[in-house]
Amino acid sequence: MSDQYLAQRMADLTQRLLPLLTKEDLTQTAIADISLMHRSNPSQARPIIYRPAVCFMLQGAKELLVGNTKVTYEQMNYLLIPVMLPVSGRVSQASPDTPYVGLSFKNNQYAFM
Repeated sequence: MSDQYLAQRMADLTQRLLPLLTKEDLTQTAIADISLMHRSNPSQARPIIYRPAVCFMLQGAKELLVGNTKVTYEQMNYLLIPVMLPVSGRVSQASPDTPYVGLSFKNNQYAFM
């Protein structure tokens, strides 16, 4: 599977999801462990504790500060969080025309099987 094909599929998914994202930040889906993130503008950094999850960046970019290490992930990237993890994070790339859109699959059992 080529990167171009995957990028097109992600863009298609983003276009299907955008009409459902009527508010900024977190949107819970009907499936408890799946949530969507949406922002139309970059955000300020804020501390958060990530729970175990897999997060996919569909559009835009996000910066995380984990200890002294800065991690940037954007479209075509994902973030695997195997344990509860304190970070400082911010949406670094978003605009009204090209908003930040992320998709996360959380594991509420706090341990991957």
